[in-house]
Amino acid sequence: MSSSLSSLVLKSSGILFLLRFVQRGIGLISTLIMARLLTPEDFGLIAIIALIVHFCEILSTTGTEQYLVQKTETEDDDLYSAWTLDIMLKSGLWILIILTAPFIDKIYPDVSLTIPLIFASSVLVINALKNPALALLKKAFTYRKIFYLSLVQKLVGFTFGITIVMIHKTYWAILVIDVVAALVMTIGSYVIHEFRPKVSFKKVKEQFAFSKWLLLKGGIGYIRAQIDVIFVTRLFSPDVVGSFHLARHIAVLPSSELIAPVAEPLLASFARVKANLHDVGYQFNLSLLFVLSLVGPICCYFFFFAPSVIDVLLGSKLKSAHELLSAMSLTVLVFSIGPILSACCVALGKVKQVFYYDMFSLVFAVLCLMMLVDYNIREFILARGAVALIPLIALLMFMRTFIPLSLKLSLFNSIVIALCCAVATYVGLFIESLLPVDTNIVLVLLSLGSTFFLTYLITLLVLVLFLRGKTEIWAAYARIITQNAYSYMPAGLKKYLPANT
Repeated sequence: MSSSLSSLVLKSSGILFLLRFVQRGIGLISTLIMARLLTPEDFGLIAIIALIVHFCEILSTTGTEQYLVQKTETEDDDLYSAWTLDIMLKSGLWILIILTAPFIDKIYPDVSLTIPLIFASSVLVINALKNPALALLKKAFTYRKIFYLSLVQKLVGFTFGITIVMIHKTYWAILVIDVVAALVMTIGSYVIHEFRPKVSFKKVKEQFAFSKWLLLKGGIGYIRAQIDVIFVTRLFSPDVVGSFHLARHIAVLPSSELIAPVAEPLLASFARVKANLHDVGYQFNLSLLFVLSLVGPICCYFFFFAPSVIDVLLGSKLKSAHELLSAMSLTVLVFSIGPILSACCVALGKVKQVFYYDMFSLVFAVLCLMMLVDYNIREFILARGAVALIPLIALLMFMRTFIPLSLKLSLFNSIVIALCCAVATYVGLFIESLLPVDTNIVLVLLSLGSTFFLTYLITLLVLVLFLRGKTEIWAAYARIITQNAYSYMPAGLKKYLPANT
């Protein structure tokens, strides 16, 4: 794969990363406020509602964007049919939720779900009405308009939600944020793109032939990813569920806010080079290295320094979440790598095989977790991470049958990142031992966080300089980072450096 395409992917990922960073910054402020005004039981109820609504969202995901992005030529009829199919599925599921909400309420007798569940699930229909031409912007790696729209979406939702929680101190504030944000995104999608969809069934059959496996894969994949939540909501009390939900919310940030911006442009990049399997393998190995270098240190920090994160973000009253966040670090690492493997397989038309993988992973996870019902919550979470790792290795081995992947290279890259994390952890633990017991929690986080990640970056930089002349992947890794760093560098600083730096 050409370096220009790698740079294009990285630039697109950079815009998405910036968007996620700003969004998450706003989200963290929201969490700081709500975690101090609401109770763990409130978050336990939100966890149950989110589990149901997100499952229906995934189950009704027709693969519109994947379908449109992977097509060489996209016609208006493709967009019309994609929009029509999405509305049909999401509206049908919303009606189903309305009809079954009273019965779902009886499954969880400790909370009242009917009205909040119906309100929260309205996002299904709202999201279905979005302009399908957003996929065309992503296909062309034109993410700037999406960036500004998403920023407005987050700010408006945040304003509504915080106003409500400050006045009424109710979990409804979280539900309002989601619904208002969905409305802003849908309305805004017609502002940033001139395309206007209409109902059409002309290419519904063609799209469904592509999407049917994505629909099944999405449903099974979501249950697989959320199986720990399903078990926890049934095995533990609402306050434990609330603490688990909050810790998990923080734990998934690396995969949702760092890896998603990297993984989203990958489908288009893999699709561009799929005619040459060697280029696909090269792009995969390079993408995996970027993912490991991003998520590895974060998971390591969660494992060793979870209290500093929880106390600042959620408050000292949720100390029970300390050990939960630490235990989730392995699961976070596994779930961050999974999207890269899936994006590669989907781009190569292996959607059916990815569905089979998700099905195997789900069955394997359920069978294993059923044997853990007597474990405490920390032991349960640790076992969940180990259970998720085995199917991931199986998928990687399967991919080697049609893509030239080097396990030795992957293992070597993992060892390099692990070494950087080990050095950073040692320095972080040393700094932690020097801090007085009564040090302000914000200062603890700033001290440990800045020391840990600065040490990691310096160690990684030294190893990159050493390895870039040893392997093709590390040479590309160094070149792409250098080129993109130079392109975003202030003009005043650029004049002191050669253009080919």
